[in-house]
Amino acid sequence: MESDDHIKNLGKLIASLQSFELLIRVHLSSRPNNVNSQNKDDIYTLPVGAKVIESDITNFKNLCELIKEFNKEAEFEKRDEIDLQIIRVRDALAHGRVFTREKKFPLRLIKFSKPRSGNVHIDYSEEMSEMWFKNQIRLVNKAIKIVLNVTNHN
Repeated sequence: MESDDHIKNLGKLIASLQSFELLIRVHLSSRPNNVNSQNKDDIYTLPVGAKVIESDITNFKNLCELIKEFNKEAEFEKRDEIDLQIIRVRDALAHGRVFTREKKFPLRLIKFSKPRSGNVHIDYSEEMSEMWFKNQIRLVNKAIKIVLNVTNHN
């Protein structure tokens, strides 16, 4: 893998994760009986510092909370659930470190735990190979399809 391939694959994965998070938020906001589902504010035109109503789109829930909320609903309705492995990948990308022993690709993504008694554990360690990127993008795309299936059938 060359640096251009790494950059393209990383961009695809991050864009897929961002699309997935927005899609799951849109789905959760469209549920019946959702008081704040119809946020009247045009967030595209509001300046930084503007106040908007808290909703499933604007709240501060993390991806884990959103997926668990979706999966709770999915379990009740007997439909496909989203693989929680997505959270590990997303968190590793957001909070991990990228290492290499030599100046070549693929790189290694390592995420450490919060410190306890002066020590940390390695929570995640994967070589960011072409196959790794394909598998992670496939995982996210599968989750996107699960949400789209529910959204399109409601």
